[in-house]
Amino acid sequence: MEITYNLMTMFSKSFRVTDSVKLVASCPEARLLKDLPAGCRGVHDNCESVSSSDLVFLAVKPGVVRDVLDEVRAGIVPGRHTVISIAAGVRLGSITKRLPPGTRVIRAMPNVASLALEGTTMYLSDDPSNEVDQLIRDTLGRISPLCERVASEQLLDATTAVAGSGPAFVLLVVEALADAAVRSGFTRDLALKLAVQTVVGAAALCRHTGQHPALLRDSVTSPGGTTAEGLFALEKAAVKGAFLDAVQKALERNNQLR
Repeated sequence: MEITYNLMTMFSKSFRVTDSVKLVASCPEARLLKDLPAGCRGVHDNCESVSSSDLVFLAVKPGVVRDVLDEVRAGIVPGRHTVISIAAGVRLGSITKRLPPGTRVIRAMPNVASLALEGTTMYLSDDPSNEVDQLIRDTLGRISPLCERVASEQLLDATTAVAGSGPAFVLLVVEALADAAVRSGFTRDLALKLAVQTVVGAAALCRHTGQHPALLRDSVTSPGGTTAEGLFALEKAAVKGAFLDAVQKALERNNQLR
């Protein structure tokens, strides 16, 4: 599965594979197993990957979670195995009931920016111990500068809509800025670089200052200036409302996947 491949790629960038840290990926697609990053061992059997691991990531599409859990259940050993699901919309309860009693289960939601080690991960577990927090910091925290436990599954669903789908929404902004730069005379290559750095820089400014984005926006908007005119056009087109609607639609779709 593409999700498994992406997860292994993320971890291969953040872990130094040693005798104590081994990465095993189970996937039915020979193409992806052949192209796994260095240090990752690929197998075609889910049960084999579980038997050789202590930490089991359930990195599959929501529709096949039940089948995979039923397949590996016999090999899960409570006290040894911890199961971390990154399947969108699949509740903790529906996972735990398909595993042996006492199995530690964590539901987490990293996002695609983790491929660049700039991701976010929100997570939830019925186990309130600090061990869970440390485990997440030692794994998903390596690829996610923002890694936080949330209080409810509703917030994890919202994470899927905001941080999971959000990069696609922001990339649409990048694309639009690049197209606008081309329209203004830039070459396509330079236009894209300009658009990417503009978005990266704006986000970095927000993170660095800790100020609300509205305040930062106001600080660069001169009365009667070019930015004010551009912002007027965006407000007239209800761009902010469109983003709010996009997140809401993503959340509704996430809830349908339960």
